[in-house]
Formats: sequence, structure tokens, C-alpha cells
Amino acid sequence: MAEAEITIRYRTAGAFLVNKLALILTPVMIIFMVWTYLVGIYHGDLSAERLMIILFSEMLIILSLISVYILSSDEQIYITREGLFFPPSLLPRFAIKSRKAWQELAGLDYRTHNFGGQMLTLKFKDRSRVTLDLRKIPPEALDNLIVAIDVWGGGRDNFPALLEIRSNLDQNLSKGYTDLWEEELTSRFAATNFIPLEPGEKVYQNRMQVDRQMAFGGMSAIYLVSNLEDRKKFVLKESMVPDTGKADLKEKADEMLRREAELLSKVDHPRIARVFDHFVENGRNYILLEHLSGMDLRRLVKEYGPQSGENLVEIALQIAEIIEYLHGMTPPLIHKDLTPSNLIMENDNCISLIDFGAANLFLGTATGTIIGKQSYMAPEQLRGKATLASDIYSFGCTVYFVATGADPTPIKSSDPNKEKGTKLSKNFNNLMARCTDLEPTKRPSAAEIISVLKRELQK
Repeated sequence: MAEAEITIRYRTAGAFLVNKLALILTPVMIIFMVWTYLVGIYHGDLSAERLMIILFSEMLIILSLISVYILSSDEQIYITREGLFFPPSLLPRFAIKSRKAWQELAGLDYRTHNFGGQMLTLKFKDRSRVTLDLRKIPPEALDNLIVAIDVWGGGRDNFPALLEIRSNLDQNLSKGYTDLWEEELTSRFAATNFIPLEPGEKVYQNRMQVDRQMAFGGMSAIYLVSNLEDRKKFVLKESMVPDTGKADLKEKADEMLRREAELLSKVDHPRIARVFDHFVENGRNYILLEHLSGMDLRRLVKEYGPQSGENLVEIALQIAEIIEYLHGMTPPLIHKDLTPSNLIMENDNCISLIDFGAANLFLGTATGTIIGKQSYMAPEQLRGKATLASDIYSFGCTVYFVATGADPTPIKSSDPNKEKGTKLSKNFNNLMARCTDLEPTKRPSAAEIISVLKRELQK
């Protein structure tokens, strides 16, 4: 599920070199400026006016280097329903990002090379263009970019290259990773007519009006909607089962969505968004949820930076308590999609769970489905066999992100203290490593996590 605002980290080799060069030259110039001043004062062979001119020139060079460093440090591409926002290294413009509305997108050029490289060029009506090396974009981010172009940019009808990108997407992944995701990608990129609802459209037998899209991805979307009678806000989750031509398969999928809604309606926890209803309209399944106000953890980190100390431990503890409740239900409930985007900090500084993107019954003999975000999914979940321990893995990955500001490497045990600027206590860091152990049986339970975190708060 992509956020309504998508962020892709991307930096060209040239921007990286310029950034490092500016980082090195700036302190050198500062030292040289101080040296010039001291020499000029000591020897006295320069007039005050000439010395000031030299110092002023050096100051301009230093300020220019600082500006170059700041601009070349920008490695984020923002994608919203309004358009694309590129850093100066991709579309040069002094001090600000270059904005390109979707209406300005004129074409896509997709090229592959014999050595395995894949290049995507976005061409705009003003003849400017942005070329992206797809090897530098993580699979999940590339997925979001393709979906955004498909939904907001005009789709495959206007840009046939999208189909070629989709068919070759697996070349961006490692061999083992591709094998795990083959089934998911085939389903995700199957030809569909799914188009998210637009603001102003009516649903729920014309009782609700769509205010805005909150998120979208694949065959689903999430909206903020209002009750037309009292204007009360709700969250509406929309899912569409692809028409594969197999009626029995579609019926089974619809039944699974219905059972999921019934199961979620039994969840009763003050920090979990309530499910009010489930309905079907125009061949699409909807779940109506409670709207909770707050800032999701991804945006929290984006605006306030990585969290640390007692604040980080408290966030982790509250998430663990939510997981403990879900795993303690009868039967236990596996969330399967625990990520920073699905957890918000409300106005009272408490953490709440806002979306059950992939919740399902815990059945020992059942085969799970590959749902969720790659960086936060346990290896066994990628293989289609999610367990309670899979949520623990996602918990560890989520806390890793909150502590470091970086998405964890897929299918790898996390060690937050290896990230620059992150310093967790030894016990806390070891707990995160255990939570993301590749072997499910070695991960702690939610109750054990809570016990460790409470001891951390008492230190």
C-alpha cells in the first residue's frame, strides 16, 4: 500500500561526488580564510580594504560550497496526486525542488542493457527529462512509482512502456528474492480496470462521500470519507478482487474478505481502530473503520527525525502491547502488515494501530498470502506461511525504522546500532536483533518484549 505522498530515495553518482567534494573543501576553505586573516594582520602588508575584499571573496566561496553541499544532499523524489517533485541533481533549479504536474508528463522511455541495467526516462512537455537508473531504486519504491504513474499519470493506455517495465521488474531483484515475489508480482501487475475513487464520489448507498485518497496500491485504496448526515469522519478501505476469469476463485477471495471484516469487527482495544461495517458495491469490497487523528510513524520520523532514549522505548512498548492483544485473541490474530505507515501517534502521544491491511486467522495448517511491504516482512511470510512470529519480525523492523530513519534491509536481521547516529542500549539493541532473527522460533513473544522494554524504562 503506497502512501498518498510517496518518497523515493535516489542520488546520481555525480551528485554523490559533488556532495563529498563540497564536504571536504568547505572546512579547507574555512581554515584558509582564517589563515589569510591572521597572516594579513600579522604581516600588515595588506591594506584593510584589500584584506576585506579577499576575505569577502573567500566567504562567498564558502557559502557557495555550503549551498552546493545542501543541494546535492537532497536525494528524495516526492510523488503525490498533484505531481512529481525532483531534487536539483535530477532537474536543476536553485534551492528548491522542481515540480512537474502529471499533465506535463509526455512520455516514458524504458531501456535495458546487456549488462543488466535498466533505465527509465520521464519526458515532459517542456522538453525536460529525468532519467532514473532502476537498479538504484528499491523494489517497493519502484512498485509505488509504477502504480502512481498508472493511477495519476495516465496509465498504460498513454504510456505502453509501463507494461514492459512490469514484465521486467523481477530483474531489479536478487534471484532468491525474485523467486519469493514471483507470485505476488504476477498478481499485482495483472491487467485490471481498478481506478481509485475520486473526491466527491458517493459510497455506502450514497450515505458517505469521499473526501480524499489517503493511500493506494495494487488492487486496493484507503479513503477519508464523511457521513453526509452529521459530517463525521471515517476511514474506508477498498479492495477489488482481480477478474481472472475463474468464478470460483473470485468467490473464494470475496468470502475471505468478508470473513476478515467479521473477524476485525470483534477487535475491541482502545488503541486499535474499530471496524464498523463491511459492504460490497460495484464489485468492490469495503471496510468502514474508525478515523483516528494523528501522525503516522513514517511522517513522524520524516518531520522530527529518528527517535531515541525513553521516547523510543515508549513507542516500542505501546506497539508491543497492541501485538500482545491481537495474539491473545481467540483464535490469535496475525496482523501481517505491521509497518510505520499503519501506526500513528495520536494527539495524546499514544500509539494506535489504524489499518489491518492483511489481518487473518491464525490457522496452523493454513497457507498465508504474500501481503505487506518487503522491508518489513519475515522470510516465512514471503514464502506464504505467516505465523505469530512474523508480526514480531515486523515489529523489530518498524522499531528499527523509528530508531534510524531508514527502512531495514529485506530478509536480514536488524542491528540499529550499526546505523550512523543510532545508539541503543545493549539490551534494547539485542532485543531488536532477536525480533528480526531469520529463524521464527528464535524470536521472542510479545509478552517477553514487553517485559524487556519495561525494564529499560526503569533504568
